[in-house]
Amino acid sequence: MGETPALTVYTAIGGGYDILRHTGRAPDDPRFICFSDAAYLPWKTPPYRYLGWEIRPLAPEHFGSWRMRAKAHQVMPHWYFPDAEYSLYLDGTHVPAAGYRLERLSEVFLRDTDLATFSHPHRACAYLEAAACLATERDDPVRIREQMRRYRDEGFPRDHGLPGITVLLRRHTPAVRAFNERWWDEIQRGSSRDQLSFSYVAWKLGMAWTPIPGHCYYSSLFTYVPHGELTCEEGIGTGDVIREYDGRPRESVVLDRDVADALADLLA
Repeated sequence: MGETPALTVYTAIGGGYDILRHTGRAPDDPRFICFSDAAYLPWKTPPYRYLGWEIRPLAPEHFGSWRMRAKAHQVMPHWYFPDAEYSLYLDGTHVPAAGYRLERLSEVFLRDTDLATFSHPHRACAYLEAAACLATERDDPVRIREQMRRYRDEGFPRDHGLPGITVLLRRHTPAVRAFNERWWDEIQRGSSRDQLSFSYVAWKLGMAWTPIPGHCYYSSLFTYVPHGELTCEEGIGTGDVIREYDGRPRESVVLDRDVADALADLLA
């Protein structure tokens, strides 16, 4: 067994929703781990290496849908990497940009906090994000309303910041482990839309997080490819990505008044 890397880079994909792409690093780089249900991957029994990733099985089915199984890895890296000093979660749409020394991320973005992620590209309020989820039917409306009204009753403020969790860099401290556990509890109790509970849990526990500069879908640090696509090279340019995600995502365009009505109803 080799020495555990200080930084573990990982992703969790399933249901054929994302296509795994090469890490851009050496094929035996021990830092890169992918949890998957093997859709679109060679039919082998994990663990094995593919495209620079060590392939490991997705979390057990008792977690629920493949999305919740993948989310268990996203939210709870200390379960799966107990000896790691740092972890970097990547959404299935992202891989690190070529040539960037990954350890530099923690040196730069974890100087003052133990958590770092992008800010949401077009909202800065969990209540407004919840309203958008209601207006676009992204999750069970009863669970969303109950969750956000509970947050309101506890005094969680509006406009308290909202992450765009395409990547999430963490230092594995006891405080971060407590954050992960509380975040997972909120996701299981309320909506699976993890952005709704991230800022609340950080506020509740008194934890700050560092916004990674730039756009969560277009950054010099990471390469973005849409869900289910293999490459951005054909027909999707930088400008397209920015235009698509500076407003509401293309697949969930709604009128402003629909979100405003949902927000008013949410906070009634």
